[in-house]
Amino acid sequence: MVASAAVAPGEETQLSPNRDNKELVRKFFGALDGRDCAAVADVLHPDVVMHTPGDDEPIRGRSQVVAFLEQTFVAFPDFSAHVLDMFGEDGQVAVRFEASGTQTGDFLGIPPTGRTMNTHEIEIIRVVDGQVGEIWQEVNILGMLQELGIFPTKRPPRPVLKAMIALRRLGRRLRRT
Repeated sequence: MVASAAVAPGEETQLSPNRDNKELVRKFFGALDGRDCAAVADVLHPDVVMHTPGDDEPIRGRSQVVAFLEQTFVAFPDFSAHVLDMFGEDGQVAVRFEASGTQTGDFLGIPPTGRTMNTHEIEIIRVVDGQVGEIWQEVNILGMLQELGIFPTKRPPRPVLKAMIALRRLGRRLRRT
């Protein structure tokens, strides 16, 4: 016979670490959605590390992560982030969310396009001492660039595809040597 660990209705229970972590991440995304850098800073660990696609080095430290987000909010003043799914275990929380906004300012060297982007992203967040300690971000960069009008949405012409394949092969050969 297995004893039940169920809690009787009305009994107070302490939140589990996984539930606490998910609440922290919900607070983080609420601050992102509200473009509230002060609230974001409150939930970030002082030594937070943010891994972003395409960057050789991660963004390190609370002030640097907040500065990156401030630039994002200037470029997309109507930025929003809505959590679609969230899973937490062993000090990490995985979040699938939808980010959207209209680019009216420079963003990562891209001049304002006036176009709206709407992407689905995934972040894996490691919680350290009750704060966001590390963020691994996966973004559909191609889709975002297409929505901003930077990259064509149609299939590139055949000569462009051939050139892209040739460059990829050349890159592989150079790495082997």
